[in-house]
Amino acid sequence: MTPNPPQRLLVAADDPAARAQLADDVVDAGFEVAATSACHNLVQAIPQLAPDGVLVRVDEADAALLDKLEDWLATAPCPIAVFIERSDPALTQRAVAIGTHAWVVAGYAPQRLGDVMRVAGMRWQREAAWRARIDDAQRELDDRKWIERAKGVLMAAREVDEGEAYRVLRSAAMRRQTRLGQVSRNVIDASNWAEAVNRAGQLRMLSQRLVRVFAQRLVKVGVRRAAELQEQSAQRARENIARLEQLVPESLRQPALSATADAWGALQAVVEGRLSAETVAHADRCGETLLQAAEQLTRALELASGRRALHIVNLSGRQRMLAQRVAKEALLAAALPSPTSPEPLSAALREFEAALAVLDTAPLGSEEIRRDLTAARDAWLRMLRSERAADDATALADCAAASDVLVEIFDRLTEQYQTSLEALVG
Repeated sequence: MTPNPPQRLLVAADDPAARAQLADDVVDAGFEVAATSACHNLVQAIPQLAPDGVLVRVDEADAALLDKLEDWLATAPCPIAVFIERSDPALTQRAVAIGTHAWVVAGYAPQRLGDVMRVAGMRWQREAAWRARIDDAQRELDDRKWIERAKGVLMAAREVDEGEAYRVLRSAAMRRQTRLGQVSRNVIDASNWAEAVNRAGQLRMLSQRLVRVFAQRLVKVGVRRAAELQEQSAQRARENIARLEQLVPESLRQPALSATADAWGALQAVVEGRLSAETVAHADRCGETLLQAAEQLTRALELASGRRALHIVNLSGRQRMLAQRVAKEALLAAALPSPTSPEPLSAALREFEAALAVLDTAPLGSEEIRRDLTAARDAWLRMLRSERAADDATALADCAAASDVLVEIFDRLTEQYQTSLEALVG
C-alpha cells in the first residue's frame, strides 16, 4: 500500500510573493498550509509548528540554507522537499549527502507536489526506521555494559556469583516492569550515592578523632598509638576528599563539598603544627567547622539521592562521629586548663542512644548486622563506664580505645547497609 503524503505543510520561500503563490499551489494540491516562513527562519519554525512535512522553493541553492538543514536533518521529525531552480552540482551533492528527502532541480510544477511529497515521506519513514534500529542496537550495547558493571557491583557487595547477581537484576526489572539495562544503571547510580554518603559521613568522624588524638598526645595518654591514628586519620580524610571530588554531582560541589574541603584544610594545618593547649583548643574549633560542613554535605547527598535506604547508611555512619565525640570531650577536659561545656557530651550521649534504638528496629537487617549491633551496644556500655571514670590516664586510655572499637564496628555496619540489596536495588 502506497503511503499517503504528509497533509499539514510548512511552506517556505524567501520572496513573499513566491510564498503566497506556493501556499496557493499547496492548497490546490489538496494539502493544508500549517504556516509560511522565510527560508532563514525555517529550522526555528519547524519545532514550533510541528508540521507533517516541509516544502521549500528557492531560486538558487546556497551553503547557508544547507548549513541550517544539516543539523536538523540528523533527527528530522518530518520529511522535507526542496524545489530549486538552479543548483551547483557540488551543492546538490551535499544536499543528497546530508539527507534531504527530495531535492528537485528546475522541475517545479504544482501538479508534481503530491508525488514529490509522497516520495519525501517514504524516504523520511525509511530513514526514521533505520535510525530507530541504530538507536535500539546502541541501547542494547549500552545495556550490556551497564549490566556487566551492575553484576560486578552486586558480586563484590553481596559476595554472590555471577548467576545470582544476574537473577537479582532480572527480578528487580520484572518487578518494576522496566528494562534490565535501566535497573543496572540504577544499581550503579545507587552504589555511587551510597559510597558518597558513607565517605562524607566518615569526615564527620575524622573531624572529632583528629582533635581527640591531638589532645591525647598533649596529656600523654597512649602517645604512640595516638600519633599513628593521627597520621592514619589524616590520610583517610585526604582519600575521602579526593574520592568525593569524583562522586559528588556538580550541583553539590558549591558550596557543600568545597566548604568541607576548606574546613578539612584548616584542621589539617593545625594538627600538623606545634602541640600545645592553645593549638588543641584551636583544633577543636576547626574540627567543629569541619563537622558542620560534613554534616551538611552528607545530608545534602542523602536528600539528592532520593533513596530512603541511605538514611540508614547516614545514621549508622554518624554513630562513628558520636563515639569519637564522647572520647574527644573527655580528652579535652584533661588537656585544657578551662573547663569545657558539658552540653556537647550530653548531646552526643543522647543522640548515640537514640540512633542505636532506630538501628535496632531498622528494616535493613541480616544476622551479621544483628551481631554487630549487639557488639556495638556492648562496646558503648564499656565506653560509658570509662568516660564516667575519666579522671586518670588509664580511664582516658580505655575511653579512647572503646571509641575506636565503636568506629570499627560502625565502619562494618555502615558498609553492610551501604551494600545491602535495599540500598543498591531498592
